[in-house]
Amino acid sequence: MIVMSLLVGCGGGDGGGGVTTSGGGLADSVAAPDSVSAPSTVTLPAVAGWPQFTYPTSGQLSVTAASQPIAWSTVDGAYAYQLQIGTSPGASDVFDSGVIDSTSISVPSLPRSGVLYARVRAIPNGWSAELGTDFPRAEYATFRADSNVSGATFTYPANGGLANAGTPISWTSDPVAQGYRLTLGTTPGGVDLLDTGWINTTLRLAPGLPVGVTIYATLYTAYVNSIVRHQQISFAVGDATISTADVMAVARTLAAHVREMADSDNQPYDDTPLVASVAAEDDAVADCVAFAATLLRQLTEAHVTLQARDLDVCFNPNSYDCHELVEVYDPNSDRWDVLDPTFGLYAVDAGGQPATSQEMSDAARSMSFGQISYQYLTPSGDAYVEAYYIDYPLLFLNVYQPNSTVLSQSQPSVQPYFDQMGESVDAPERNYYAVQCASGYESATATWDGSAQTYACVNGFTPVFGAASIALGDPSGASVWRLHRFVFQ
Repeated sequence: MIVMSLLVGCGGGDGGGGVTTSGGGLADSVAAPDSVSAPSTVTLPAVAGWPQFTYPTSGQLSVTAASQPIAWSTVDGAYAYQLQIGTSPGASDVFDSGVIDSTSISVPSLPRSGVLYARVRAIPNGWSAELGTDFPRAEYATFRADSNVSGATFTYPANGGLANAGTPISWTSDPVAQGYRLTLGTTPGGVDLLDTGWINTTLRLAPGLPVGVTIYATLYTAYVNSIVRHQQISFAVGDATISTADVMAVARTLAAHVREMADSDNQPYDDTPLVASVAAEDDAVADCVAFAATLLRQLTEAHVTLQARDLDVCFNPNSYDCHELVEVYDPNSDRWDVLDPTFGLYAVDAGGQPATSQEMSDAARSMSFGQISYQYLTPSGDAYVEAYYIDYPLLFLNVYQPNSTVLSQSQPSVQPYFDQMGESVDAPERNYYAVQCASGYESATATWDGSAQTYACVNGFTPVFGAASIALGDPSGASVWRLHRFVFQ
């Protein structure tokens, strides 16, 4: 069951179960399910400052970049662009245009088979064209030069094998697929046990399957131009038990999948469920709200039956320094465990069990940061929390009540979490600061890296911003404070 918060922050085969796949269409022995139309691709909206691919588009097949140049939209205020094509997301092992001033370029030679990943960035006026490890203001397009798609393949259970219901049925991800559909039946191609409809996850829990009976699983994969492929296996269930621990493990796996639907700049990869969440916000970058919403949908599609809800937390409740994540209810411990798809982690308390938001808040308020540790769900480890502008545990100073805009506890002073810098800052490197308002004032004016800005104060402080130099407009009684990092340096 999914609970949404009110507060928005940030073929056939014989009895042996032989594997069958279809070529140009579905095998005659297995009819394509027709109760739900094949899904369509969701694309990002046109957002000022970000280019959009016009050729190829996401999931496109038979792309001929030599005769029809790779092309994208013009971005107002951009003086240059850069196109990269690789054999993995973000790679450039196939092609790199370098910095160019045009919005199209011919690519003379593409690999004749396999999935290819393109990304294009716009370089705004005033920005350096030099690249670090990131690729900001970029859009992705995943495509193939051929049309030889064969569909996703099962990874669990093994064909003809014995399955445990606590391990989800799973399959490979096809980066150019538009969706998947899993059916289970007691006859080849049957749907009498399960028909998921078109979904966008690559695993599915299937409770209630009969034990010791041959079950036929058919996996359909949809592509552009109404192309559908399928694979079929058979298996039997040996253990029908699905424990809470099994379901929680699936939830964490899905959180990892959602985190990996975007790059390090939180720009979503095309043809991923995250794109739909980002598009719903009319944005080009995934924020925490989009990550949380995507995970909640993935939990539903994977048939995670534990209650789940989004949770809003804030360092300082000022609409800037807030975060949204997901809680999943563990009925065995009667606890709502924190699961964060934005950072790809979950927290563990001092006793070694998954931590609750209240425990995390108590630790932050008492500055007992050692009471909480973190388990990382992706190969990136702690890279996302290390790069975040607020030390992650501080986000839990203020926790909102579920389905409410009311805080669970009164606001603590945020001053102990800053280091006082005085009336100005002029540093060689960028850091993160807030201005403490003068007594009796509700806002403060300061020049941040040459730009004069006035911000309202909440709990005595403006929002936190990155800067190398700060000069107060009226320093009398106001001061600059640097946000301290206690855990993630």
